[in-house]
Amino acid sequence: MRVEIPVDLLKGREGDENAELILKLIAFFREARHEWAISPRDVDAVHAFLERHLPVLAQSYLLLAQKASMAQAWAPHEGVVGVVRVASETLTADIRDLERPAVLVVENAIYDWQMIEALARLLGCEDVIDAKTPFHLVSRR
Repeated sequence: MRVEIPVDLLKGREGDENAELILKLIAFFREARHEWAISPRDVDAVHAFLERHLPVLAQSYLLLAQKASMAQAWAPHEGVVGVVRVASETLTADIRDLERPAVLVVENAIYDWQMIEALARLLGCEDVIDAKTPFHLVSRR
């Protein structure tokens, strides 16, 4: 899932209060569990946040933010569609949701899976194709 962290969550008292959750969210990006949607103009705020809260790993996470911002800069303007924007009020719940595995429920395992597999191949989502096992396909009737 594409996730945006507003710069306000990184600065001042709010950044200090949310530091542990923000760092957990950034770890999701490092692990490639989710994709970071970040503007190049916000990378300096990320850098300051990391230097303040995680000086040992600041350089590594800064490189992650810079790469994500370059991908965002080159993305079509429609790139903001489908981006989850975390907020101070929902940060804990957002992270709890983002750390859970996705569950795909289909009505007809055989025919619905064929459509899902075709889309996954088209979009290059090999992990979706690899997840197909008899245990993952549950038919509801």
